[in-house]
Amino acid sequence: MASVNNYGLLQVGDYHISVASRANAMTIHRTRITSDGRIQLPAQLRRELGLSAGDTVDLETQDGQFVVRRPSKGLERIRARLAKYIDPGTDLQAELKAQRVEDAQRG
Repeated sequence: MASVNNYGLLQVGDYHISVASRANAMTIHRTRITSDGRIQLPAQLRRELGLSAGDTVDLETQDGQFVVRRPSKGLERIRARLAKYIDPGTDLQAELKAQRVEDAQRG
């Protein structure tokens, strides 16, 4: 029996199928966990995510699902969400540095 969870993933037996918005592409990958807890990501999945040997990924669980994300994508999502609160041209790094200097001077 198939069902769709809160994250839009279709579950059919052991498979969790994500229907991507771009060109309605659907990709299913299946792999095994080794006895020491390692998971090998299939080459196609690595290509789709733009991953290479030695890259760092973020691992997350959502409603019983295991999600692998590139950290840069997470930063892009955060920046997009915060953009409406920041004036264009604002140098947040310089502002943070100035605040730290002020805090250090206050002791």
